Amino acid sequence: MNRSSRELGLTPNDRLQILQPSERPKTIAEYQQYSSWSVAHTNKVLELFESAGWLIRELPPENPEGLGNIQLGKRVRLLPRFFTDFFQADEKKVKEIYDSIQKNSERRRIILQDFFNDCANLIRLRQRLEKERATHYDALKNPSENTVSEEFHKVVISHLNRVLGKNKGGRPARSVTVKKNMESDLQQNNCQLPGVPVFSLSSDFERLTCPLLMREGLFNQTLEETTRLLQIPRGMILQVMLGALSVSCQRWLRVRCPRGKKGNTNLYLLTVADSGGGKSRLENAFFGPITDYNEKLFDSLKAGDKYYETELDLWKEDEKELKRQYRRASSEEREDLKEKLLKHNREKPDTPLPLDFFFQDATEKALLTGLQNRWNMGFLLSGEADNILNGYLFRQSTALNELWGSGNCIVDRVKEKITLRNTLFSICLQTQPVSFRKFMDQRGKKYSEDGLFARILTVISDIPFGKRSMLPLDEPNHSPYKDQFNERVLQFLSLGLTDSPEERVLSFSPEAERLWIDYTCLIESLMSKEHNAPLSDMTGFASKIMEQASRIAALVHIANSDDDEISADCFQYAMTLMQGYACVFREHIAATHDLVNKADKAFSKMLSLYGEHTNLNAYGNIRIFRKDLYSKGIVRSSEEADQVLRLLSFWGVIYEDEGGLLFQPDGKRGTLKAAYYSMQEYYYYRPHQMTI
Repeated sequence: MNRSSRELGLTPNDRLQILQPSERPKTIAEYQQYSSWSVAHTNKVLELFESAGWLIRELPPENPEGLGNIQLGKRVRLLPRFFTDFFQADEKKVKEIYDSIQKNSERRRIILQDFFNDCANLIRLRQRLEKERATHYDALKNPSENTVSEEFHKVVISHLNRVLGKNKGGRPARSVTVKKNMESDLQQNNCQLPGVPVFSLSSDFERLTCPLLMREGLFNQTLEETTRLLQIPRGMILQVMLGALSVSCQRWLRVRCPRGKKGNTNLYLLTVADSGGGKSRLENAFFGPITDYNEKLFDSLKAGDKYYETELDLWKEDEKELKRQYRRASSEEREDLKEKLLKHNREKPDTPLPLDFFFQDATEKALLTGLQNRWNMGFLLSGEADNILNGYLFRQSTALNELWGSGNCIVDRVKEKITLRNTLFSICLQTQPVSFRKFMDQRGKKYSEDGLFARILTVISDIPFGKRSMLPLDEPNHSPYKDQFNERVLQFLSLGLTDSPEERVLSFSPEAERLWIDYTCLIESLMSKEHNAPLSDMTGFASKIMEQASRIAALVHIANSDDDEISADCFQYAMTLMQGYACVFREHIAATHDLVNKADKAFSKMLSLYGEHTNLNAYGNIRIFRKDLYSKGIVRSSEEADQVLRLLSFWGVIYEDEGGLLFQPDGKRGTLKAAYYSMQEYYYYRPHQMTI
């Protein structure tokens, strides 16, 4: 947590409360300094918004375009993530509190009014971000501007008519009360508060929140406790917690998806973080108890190996005696001794299967041979996975793909055929960025296309070097929730380390089933290549999102509860995590779109022209022309030129005025690849605004 958050007295879980209209009275009561607002308070909130990733600060313009820009203007710019977080966090919160309040009460009416007013404010801010005139009423007429239903839109417009009056282009009159009960509007239009699922990609796991009803659960409490004590990014902790649950539950836990058969719960996990970020500490904290438990169990089972050795020695002695008798016997006696020898061979003691199912570095053959163990399962664990990623194991991904799915694998490329049936296998790897980049440069394209990384859930964490504080010496040792979590994991592991574990199948509650079906339809629509949907460039990963989310939901649920039904909140939490995993895959693993490559070449061309230009205007811009894009074959058609210019404009380096196009290389925001995906999402939901 950075300095501004501590000054405000807000924890990371409180960040989104600023955006909760129903929580505003509670927030003001807890933080009295907000009751009398000042410039200092505004600056502190700007710092908090910046730490949450909702805005960025920019240098003030030399020649402000308007009076308001002199004081604030272009120095602070809200990011699209702010609007995504608001609508995602706000809808369910409002509905939960709204439903819990007595009907026809004043508080119920106020909550709805605050919700409508905040919707209007957000649309106004969004339009300013897009450099458009803020017209709340007209904007709300367009359903693409909101995630709410068409019926709910009518209620919003009706309400804004009364609240805003003739002031349709200015600031909402928040002090105006509603004369007509808004609840009757809802009943009249036969609609409810919006509950449409949202799948908005964000790779910042620090900002992915847990549903309110799950915050007191063991999983979230362990996550929060470990984040505070070890001061390690939340995404890294999530990976090892899910990895511990995966290996301990994979042999006996199943999940039945709606309208489908029961599936496995094993996961493939990869964490990328700099050296010194705490990878070894995490591995020791959550996998140390598991390895200690295994060592004790294997020591107790080794007595069976000694019994086998004795049985085998006695069998060999009997075999020698029978063969000696056979050599000395007559031809008539040999037939009888032959039958005895054949029977004796059938009674040879079976070789005990290996007990070890942990792997740290192995070739494909060694791994598949090792999976033929007593437990019919395996776990690949490594805190420094460079040798695994760039070694022999990942050269052939067919077996790993099959082990993630059905668990059935047949390999006849070796001298002795290997056959695995219903084998469960989990992976939890941690590596450094240089190792990950090396792997992606050499093999990344192959594995992003053949499906291996579509099965691996990856987190890339930024270590907050220089911002971590020293905790009291005895505090890191006091971790009651982590200890309770590890104890529960060991109980799960003991259920699986038996010869015939009892299978347990989790199912979804009716509410979770409906949510699952809604998300399935949503993900399918987001894979549309015809409409260039946000997930159309990563259909391999996207097609497995629902199965991955079901597995995560089952593991998180079993950590919190002994019930057999997965709640809607738990599944929503799993889908929230999948938004993070999907964003990492899209930005760091998926192949770069051809339009990004063309736009990068166009930017290089414009940059060279910019360097040759000696007569820059007052803003540091230069005039460019569409014909510049056709040199060196950057684009070959007018349509391609439009697409490249649109992307560069979205990136912030191309502007349009009455005279044509202006190029400003310092205006770029983030990476070009990230700008492409932001543009893809933007125009997918607003196709009517596709202009330069």
